[in-house]
Amino acid sequence: MALLPSVSGVAMNEADKLLEFLATRDGLHRVDEISEMLNIPFSLCEQIIQFAAKYGFVYAEGIEVEITPEAKKFVIATLPRINELKM
Repeated sequence: MALLPSVSGVAMNEADKLLEFLATRDGLHRVDEISEMLNIPFSLCEQIIQFAAKYGFVYAEGIEVEITPEAKKFVIATLPRINELKM
């Protein structure tokens, strides 16, 4: 059974949105909060978080999740809007 129903299209766009959300906000966030704020179905949000936790992008404990410092640096470095503001 695959962790994500698709490795392209919607699932990857939603994974990007989720990681960008976590990278631009400090602290722990509840899965239901992320799901609601990003308009990602709860079950897909859980799958993305499980996948990201498995590969060290996020810390997930129970219903709360936080991006790792390493992943945060990487995600922020790839956000053009934030990088343009730094110049």
